[in-house]
Amino acid sequence: MGNRAIVAFEVAASEGFNHATRAREIIPARVEPFGIYLHWNGGPESVWGFLDALTVRQKDRGGDIAYGAARLVEIIGRFFGGSNSLGLAGFTNAETKLLTKRSNADAQCTKVDRAISPGDAGIYVVGWSAKRFAVVGRFVGVSDAVTTGARWLTDNEITREEAAAREHSYFTGPETLLDAIARANAFPDAKLAGRAA
Repeated sequence: MGNRAIVAFEVAASEGFNHATRAREIIPARVEPFGIYLHWNGGPESVWGFLDALTVRQKDRGGDIAYGAARLVEIIGRFFGGSNSLGLAGFTNAETKLLTKRSNADAQCTKVDRAISPGDAGIYVVGWSAKRFAVVGRFVGVSDAVTTGARWLTDNEITREEAAAREHSYFTGPETLLDAIARANAFPDAKLAGRAA
């Protein structure tokens, strides 16, 4: 069927002005009401490669999630070419709350798995972390062979998944995924020479 995944985007908590109360307050982190649907290349080895390319491409804008999301669509679209395998997924308010809360309660995981997850590689929640775009939340559904049920991975599991992805031939082969992304997106070679690792 593919290697389907959804990449969602999280805006970090920040301080803002509440016009209703006329006071400054902390605005909690939230997941945006849209994501990128990948029909192919939804595995961690591809997603981390796409995020590395995004970090390099967006170095002047830092963690601007709105621009980062738009640029990631462009990067992946040019990499795939054609008109298939890439789309946008919209989330309802309830789905956005489930993606933001990331609870491992069975009922919550069942809702995410049935309503949001495309199956296969599941859901990646991407945010700005340590001066790069990174996976800050990761949901694997019941169709993922390495799990016994739908659940959110722990931070340690995400770190291990990233390390394993970086051992894949997409990162270590004679032509890396980043090389192919750079060629498809007409990035100057020098621009990816200092790529994120």
